[in-house]
Amino acid sequence: MKQMSEEKKLRLEELEQFTYDVEIGNTHRVRKVKGTNLNAAFLLGELSDNRRMMLVRQAENERTPVRVESKSFEDVLKNILIGYIQSLRCNLPFNEEYACWRLSLKSWPKEYIDGFIPKTYRVKREYLDEIARMVSVHVTANFLTKPHKEAA
Repeated sequence: MKQMSEEKKLRLEELEQFTYDVEIGNTHRVRKVKGTNLNAAFLLGELSDNRRMMLVRQAENERTPVRVESKSFEDVLKNILIGYIQSLRCNLPFNEEYACWRLSLKSWPKEYIDGFIPKTYRVKREYLDEIARMVSVHVTANFLTKPHKEAA
């Protein structure tokens, strides 16, 4: 990782204090974003405009709830399942409340998911894809999703 010069650090601190109008994606929507939430290379203008938009869109998508109907639901579910399996493997607490909020669920289907996870807590990537597919079907079939009014 490169070290920043003193003048770049001072310039970055100065730029982080402002709020910026940032275009998100190709929709030409503009959002106000605090400088502290933006990448240093983004603020210093070292990235192309396309790369800058992609960073903002990616950060925005990571913070919004997803619904079962969304194309990215299974991708988000896979990431949360990886965290869930890691928490089981290391005997750490799992934040079910956040997982339910992020996936727009009424409750976390713990018993259903635990039925697919082996005792060794080692799951192959292909098997994880199947678990995510089956959980999304289970969630839809058992009405575990929040209604549109409560969700995202």
